[in-house]
Amino acid sequence: MKNIQKSIIRNNSSILEAMRIINSNKKKIALIVDENGGLIGTVTDGDIRRAILTRKDLQTDVSEIMNKDFFASGVKIDYELIKKVMLKKGINCVPIIDENKRPIDLVCSEEFDNQKPSEVRVIIMAGGKGTRLKPYTENCPKPMINICGKPMLELILEKCVSLGFAKFYFSVNYLKEQIIEHFGNGNQWGVDIKYLVESQALGTAGSLSLFEDFNNEPILVMNADVLTSFNFHNMLDFHNKNKLNATLSVREEMVNFPFGIVETNGINLKSFKEKPSIKKLVNTGVYVLSENIFSLIKKNEFCDMPDLLLNCNSLHGKVGVFPIHEYWIDVGRPETLDQAKKEWNEINKNV
Repeated sequence: MKNIQKSIIRNNSSILEAMRIINSNKKKIALIVDENGGLIGTVTDGDIRRAILTRKDLQTDVSEIMNKDFFASGVKIDYELIKKVMLKKGINCVPIIDENKRPIDLVCSEEFDNQKPSEVRVIIMAGGKGTRLKPYTENCPKPMINICGKPMLELILEKCVSLGFAKFYFSVNYLKEQIIEHFGNGNQWGVDIKYLVESQALGTAGSLSLFEDFNNEPILVMNADVLTSFNFHNMLDFHNKNKLNATLSVREEMVNFPFGIVETNGINLKSFKEKPSIKKLVNTGVYVLSENIFSLIKKNEFCDMPDLLLNCNSLHGKVGVFPIHEYWIDVGRPETLDQAKKEWNEINKNV
């Protein structure tokens, strides 16, 4: 039996508390119980993402978003039945309950996985100059900046390897020799690494025109200055299930205005909002792209990712938004670099 106490919360707990529970355990599920400890619902990673997209107040009771139509097994476990239900319903964990409906265990899909390497190609955009991080980047490419004893790009690679990815392309330009010398062909990590070498700066998407290793699988693309704990397979599943041409990950961020905001109607005062806080979804620099979107990128021409996605939209392609609630940080400024150095080892314990 597994210790699942860390996955259990009461039905009057908040959505925010459920989010913390999910982020702090590797099973990525919260089990919702009533006052008697009986299981009355489950909340998963997907439930949290849907709540974020609908702008649900995170202080709302978790009972408002929990799945009441969950599947659970009694103490006499039929593993074959559980496996079939997981495949049919697309779920990763099944609670085991006793005669009083109290959760006592979890059976998770990882117990059935064969751990085969993923065929999805991963492109990591590592060619930027990192001008906001000067003087750190004057003689060092931004992806090679040290965090917790390793280059940032190596931390990203190790996370991907731990998730089963084995085919990598690093897009490089500025001080590219340092990156190529350190990572080579990837043998040290048991993976295959090739390089998309920009002869000139091509923007945040232009170097994708150099990629040709298509295999009917979507391509995972990410910036080399992003550290996050979310599972990229969840985003790939979302992309495939919704039959999207492109998917970008987003995160809800709070913007605090230090001044009072004045609203007008023409020249007339309408209202004041004193130092308001506004929630917005921000791009987190991780994407999934289907093969057909690559035809929109012209060879060796400058192209930024927002332009590519908007172009896809204008041509009636399907661009989806995948919200994340897990740890994420853009290591693009000195203050966020210092923050990442303080946080990453602790966060990574739960990845």
